[in-house]
Amino acid sequence: MGIKHTLRRKKTWQMLLAAILFLLVLLAGIAAIWIVSILKDLPPVDFDDLTTSIPQTSYILDAEGNPIDEVDPSVFSENISIDQVPDHVKEAFLAVEDRSFYKHHGLDFRQLGASILTNAKSGAIERGGSTITQQLVKNVYLSSEQSLDRKIKEAYLTLGMEEKLGKDAILEAYLNRVDLGLGSQGIEAASNAYFSKHAKDLTVEEGALLAGIVKSPASYQPIKRIPTEENDGADVIATQTIGDRSYDLVENPRAEERKKVVLRAMAQAGYITAEEAESYAQIPISFMPKENPPSPYSSYVADVISDEAAHILAKISHMDKQAAEKQVREGGLTIHSTIVGDFQKKMDALYDTYPALIARGKNRGANFVDFNTDENDRMIDEEGHVLYYPYDALFDEKGKMHLPAGAFTKTDGGLEIDGEYFTESNGNLLLKNLYYLDENGNLRTVAGAGTLFQAGDLKNPDTLLLQGELYEAYKDAIEITEEELVLPADLFLLPEKGSLQPQSAAIIADNTTGAVVALAGGNDLKDPARLRYNHLTSKRQPGTAIVPLTTYLAALSEGDTLATSYDDTPMHVDGFLWPNADSFYGYDVLADGAANTRLAISGKILERYGFDPVLKNLNRLGLYKGERRDDAVKTPRENAKRHDMTYDAMAAGNFVDGMNLMALTNSYARIASPSVSDNYTVQKITDRKGRVLYEHGKTAAKDIHREDALLRYALGRSPLAENLRASGYDAFAVSGTNKYRADYFALGATPRYTYGLWMGNDLQKIALAGDRSLTESLYASLVAIPGDGTPWELPADFEMHEVSDKTGLLATTYARRARSTVTLPFLPNTAPTKETQNYTRKLICSVSGQLASTYCPYETITYGYYFVRPKGYDPKAFDGILPKDYYTLPSNYCQVHTKEWYDQETQKANEDEQDQDNDNDQNRDTHRR
Repeated sequence: MGIKHTLRRKKTWQMLLAAILFLLVLLAGIAAIWIVSILKDLPPVDFDDLTTSIPQTSYILDAEGNPIDEVDPSVFSENISIDQVPDHVKEAFLAVEDRSFYKHHGLDFRQLGASILTNAKSGAIERGGSTITQQLVKNVYLSSEQSLDRKIKEAYLTLGMEEKLGKDAILEAYLNRVDLGLGSQGIEAASNAYFSKHAKDLTVEEGALLAGIVKSPASYQPIKRIPTEENDGADVIATQTIGDRSYDLVENPRAEERKKVVLRAMAQAGYITAEEAESYAQIPISFMPKENPPSPYSSYVADVISDEAAHILAKISHMDKQAAEKQVREGGLTIHSTIVGDFQKKMDALYDTYPALIARGKNRGANFVDFNTDENDRMIDEEGHVLYYPYDALFDEKGKMHLPAGAFTKTDGGLEIDGEYFTESNGNLLLKNLYYLDENGNLRTVAGAGTLFQAGDLKNPDTLLLQGELYEAYKDAIEITEEELVLPADLFLLPEKGSLQPQSAAIIADNTTGAVVALAGGNDLKDPARLRYNHLTSKRQPGTAIVPLTTYLAALSEGDTLATSYDDTPMHVDGFLWPNADSFYGYDVLADGAANTRLAISGKILERYGFDPVLKNLNRLGLYKGERRDDAVKTPRENAKRHDMTYDAMAAGNFVDGMNLMALTNSYARIASPSVSDNYTVQKITDRKGRVLYEHGKTAAKDIHREDALLRYALGRSPLAENLRASGYDAFAVSGTNKYRADYFALGATPRYTYGLWMGNDLQKIALAGDRSLTESLYASLVAIPGDGTPWELPADFEMHEVSDKTGLLATTYARRARSTVTLPFLPNTAPTKETQNYTRKLICSVSGQLASTYCPYETITYGYYFVRPKGYDPKAFDGILPKDYYTLPSNYCQVHTKEWYDQETQKANEDEQDQDNDNDQNRDTHRR
């Protein structure tokens, strides 16, 4: 019985152990599956790439190899080898971050326990729990999320890194990546930032100071940067200027205490003695912050080049935009640009004078701007909608907001404020657009200034609630009287000054290569903000500035000559008179129509040839790419109700979505030179080891379109081109505006360079005041930057012929004497062969300019030569509109030399003759006596 009982009990234990073992295996399997499911989300990791992928500042150079700027000046990093870091600096980091670094295999549970014990004894964080390898893995490959999933991934990658890389390689990567405050990443960058020296020259106490930053850069960076105007009396180590704003660098006392902690840790680790630690702790630190020389050019230049470089890398490396931007920002790249230093400095100098130029413009609300306001000084559009609120009526000089009685209500928990001046955008509560006039009468605007309010505080468009924690934090600074509510300036994130309006952008490109040699993306060149709104790439309706490239070029490509005659008179389009113009010229040759962008002729070309040749040319010029949304032309297939297959777009330039200055300038550059494809700013990109990642290839010469030479000649006769010729530049050029008068464009080229200029307000509903002389003078200054005085030359086989500037037929004596001829180039065998017959001559009185009458004296009669309009235009069908050449022939006889005048002159002559006879008789009598 006892034996059986023993056997049964033994069997039970065996079954229990088997069950436990099975359960453990099962749990292990589940855990393994769970861990695998976590690890499968890890992206591919190449540890060999770790040392070469360390964030490092990228630099931009101009065409001569001179530095333009850092891609991201807010972060400075520079990669160095572990051999360039002194042992005492390495020991400082190891002492507080990972004392057993060279002994463990990535994970160190003993260090974790020791750090807990040490920190508990000291009452402060003196040792970290994670190893340096773990920190590196977390910083490079993982987020800072505190979760079990991340810890598992961290452990897995840590072991993998330790297996793949040597200790020195890991420590080198760590020291080159660690955040050490003041915008510096890595030990070399921090050495420069704080001491203006290399890491190899750091002293023991300086190394300890830097090692102490790692725990919390925001708390322990030894120098803090604060705006000068916000300094409440702290001692200033140095002053830095970023953009046009000044910052004071002040010492952080917490860093000194942290340095002592690091020195004690070095002593505990055996790197130095306790006496040495105490001695080093007493040595004062002398700071010498790195002085970053200001960029020689406006930040728009760096922004445009960086953006283009990111697009290039995304394309050639098949990476997304965000990854490409990060590579450009911190990949240690050298971006060789096409910017010519001398030209860019002249461009910046030109825009330094821009506010003064605006101040000379017509004032229709503000200088160079045409707007209306309501009774409350709010800027409004034609329908009365508010565009901008008056800044001076809401804010004082200190930035405090003043709201009148009736615009707020005091509640138990805070305030209810009139919500009229606030708007919600992407979860943020912003101020609506504000405007003011500066001391020169120029318009300045503040768009979408931030606030400390949350989107949820705007309960409806009419009520903003100021309550809860925000109210409690600022209630003592809020002023309430019977007349007004005054909100403190700290509630609003207002800029130091508003944006100058109208804005402007400009570009100069080389006709041989397409390389951009100088640019301005806006008029606020000293604005410290990076990647601001770049007006080079903002889409605007080009209006008449694009018309030569749409209809006039289409006419030439379809066989018209520069002498083809059109009647600049209104036409009917969809039952309405078109275009809406102030006057009509009458008969004109195509060359003159293009030079003056006559819209009625443009419409009649479109009527004759249709949209196809227009689209074909726009495709060649890079503005149309078919049924794609990234070009300038919207087709009916893309949007049946809102598209560009209209007279308003193709014949007048009012495109639905508009086009940007870069694209427009490039299209005229292609007219200037067949070798130009796209304009570009990036010539070459090299990595941190000097390897070429990208280089812009030479542009192959394209087919020469001879109609381009004809269009160049025509636009060389435009008013803008004549103005440039007076300044010594042989250019073809066109200026234009859209139907809203909201934008002004000037585009053209000399033989070596193409120039583009835009002016307009940020808000397109605000018109320009239309001072053409000032805009043309600005464009002339732009053309003067390269100083290209080279003359244009026509192809050798072009034929020059004198023709009537009204009919386009060969000139006659009558046409010449009517001063109605022009000499134009023609392709071989395309010149007219017939003489014009539309001129006549009349006897004209030179005194009155009217037809000579029978009473006009012979000496006043001369021949007058006139153009005779062909019949066909009926003013009655076009609201009585008469072109300028409708009544060119004098129809009335001289009203000076009338019968009455003749009779008076005859009587006067007879009286004079009688008086003369009397005088003669009297003389004879006197002689007889």
